[in-house]
Amino acid sequence: MQKKIIAVAALVLALTLLFVACGKGPTIVTKEGYEYPLVTDEEGNTVVNDNGELVVYVTDENGKYVEDANGEPQTNAVTFPDRISSGTTLETPEYKITYPDGWTIDEMNRAFKEGNDKSYVQITDLGAAPATATIDSIFAEKKQQAQEVAQQMEKAYENSTASFEYAEKTLTQQSLDCRIMTFSLTQSDGTRLFYSQIFYYIYQGHVFKIDYICGDGKQDTSYDISAIIDANLIMKDLPKETEAK
Repeated sequence: MQKKIIAVAALVLALTLLFVACGKGPTIVTKEGYEYPLVTDEEGNTVVNDNGELVVYVTDENGKYVEDANGEPQTNAVTFPDRISSGTTLETPEYKITYPDGWTIDEMNRAFKEGNDKSYVQITDLGAAPATATIDSIFAEKKQQAQEVAQQMEKAYENSTASFEYAEKTLTQQSLDCRIMTFSLTQSDGTRLFYSQIFYYIYQGHVFKIDYICGDGKQDTSYDISAIIDANLIMKDLPKETEAK
């Protein structure tokens, strides 16, 4: 049975990805219609080479694996696309995360819990960190930027007050040292207009952020977003062209 099909545009090959739950396993289908089975490890993760390219099996015109002189399946490589999404799992060249059952992932890599289109989680690579930067110096800059935005929001919404909370956390999956900024915009009658929690960390020379945005101010307390991230986010070795110089 086919899983959900999500069309994506790769930077180089403009790949459309198709995952299937039967047969030889997950496959990748190019825009031109050529299908290649993806090589996966014992845990079902896609395999990449040293250049960050997806490793695929070589097949003949009948879709059968082509074997080398030793009887082993031949492999090739294709450029890793911007994203691979299957069910509640999202994989990019930088990370892989699986959200709980009942969540959906849109084409902007935002994850929504079923029945709530106002709140989402999104992971973003902000680019290479300055050579002398630390997570604390990066966080200090982000706090200043957020405070300036908060002042504008207070002016836009009469009788509203912006508040911040700051915390530190280590994501135990890969010992990522995070700084967390929690922001609320609340009216004088206690109505919360906006709520967000943003995680910042540095990984292999790049600054990453994880946004948890509640656009209507209503935080869903049926789940702990920090726990979801902690248990399910796996950072990958960044492709060579992505690593900070």
